[in-house]
Amino acid sequence: MFKFLAKAGMKRSEEEITKFLGLFESGDKEQNGIIIGSGALIHYSLSSLGPEFSKLINSGIGKNQGPIKNYILQLNSLLNDYHKADESINAAGVKLWNITFRCMSNNSFRHYGQALWNRASASFEYAKEHLKNELEMAESLGKGKLVEKIKGALSLYDYIPPQFRNN
Repeated sequence: MFKFLAKAGMKRSEEEITKFLGLFESGDKEQNGIIIGSGALIHYSLSSLGPEFSKLINSGIGKNQGPIKNYILQLNSLLNDYHKADESINAAGVKLWNITFRCMSNNSFRHYGQALWNRASASFEYAKEHLKNELEMAESLGKGKLVEKIKGALSLYDYIPPQFRNN
């Protein structure tokens, strides 16, 4: 029974990964840059909460897969919260990390993560531009905490998890 459930879960994860990858590959560089920029904001925010996100996202191939699977559940919850709040750009940033973690959760999904981040890297300059525009707007509105987050995200817009880098 457990093997059946695990296999069904793997199939669902792979379907979710390929669906997102298909959407991401069909997006233009500017659109993907907005998702990457939002992903950088989420990366900064989650890293600011404690060391767990950073530890997991920097895991080597095949490492920390159990904790990564558990973190996917937390990302699912955050994703649902953003959807309920009608914050689609933040939801897209969370979805980027959700799919990334899914690609890290099983070695057989690694090639999807490599394809995702290869495609993402083509949009890094657009992500940087998006974040700079968001920073300018936040500064003009006097939103100090948001300014701090965006500045932190600007240091992460071109981050690629180690196991998906083309070394």
